Amino acid sequence: QSASLLSQYDHLCNNGSLHHNAEQRAIVVRLEELRRKIQVHRAETAQYAQELFKWRRLVRRLDLEREEAARKAATEPRWRRVLAQLWPMARPTPATPACSQTA
Repeated sequence: QSASLLSQYDHLCNNGSLHHNAEQRAIVVRLEELRRKIQVHRAETAQYAQELFKWRRLVRRLDLEREEAARKAATEPRWRRVLAQLWPMARPTPATPACSQTA
């Protein structure tokens, strides 16, 4: 990792390349603070992007499941769809005794 801006500024002042200036030093300190905030923001943005990707994948999967259920329901006879809307728990399945009884 590179040296901090403040240490670079101090080094340049100490070797005579720059003159010490309190205002400039305060600006360098502020720049360091902004650099840290940008790094935090970058990490938070990456985390958000990852969570957003996962959420979109989940929504897409749920949409596909809903579409598949709607396609499947559309192939059922109309009377069965009406019955399922009126009595959702009364939907006959092959496992229910009413469907498996033989006369």
